[in-house]
Amino acid sequence: IGVGLFGIVYENSIVTLLGFGGGILHVLNHAIFKPLLFFGAGNIYKKTHTKNIELLGGLIKNMPSESEMNLILETAHVPVRKVAHFTEYLILAILVSNALVNSNVTERRKLIYYTLLICLLYSISDEIHQLFISGRAGKVIDVLIDTLGSMMGIIISNIILNKRKALK
Repeated sequence: IGVGLFGIVYENSIVTLLGFGGGILHVLNHAIFKPLLFFGAGNIYKKTHTKNIELLGGLIKNMPSESEMNLILETAHVPVRKVAHFTEYLILAILVSNALVNSNVTERRKLIYYTLLICLLYSISDEIHQLFISGRAGKVIDVLIDTLGSMMGIIISNIILNKRKALK
């Protein structure tokens, strides 16, 4: 949302749209899936009266309907998170490319390489950061998904630049 505000301040409609679009995507992800996940956990606690996972004695065996619901929720949540990451890095690449153009990086090849390098390094640093968080893991597949999003953002950014150039 902060990026969207920067877009308003600098009167850049693309940055405004991407910033608020990314913020809305993030909020929707949390608004839909987090309550459902908490509902599932609360339902398990209500039936078992324990938070100790060791005492549950096999959730699938003892609570098949709750297990199915939790499995469906987590199965649906994983692709949504991956699409969100793809989209976030698509937006990041467009913003980085826009910043580089505004910093007078005009040679197209340099613009593409620098944008991809910045996005790739950010993605790698994010995965390294996750190695230090309990319960999280840095994954190469996430770097690949982020990089694909960045590449799509670079393609979109180049289409926008070509249209701007044609209008001049």
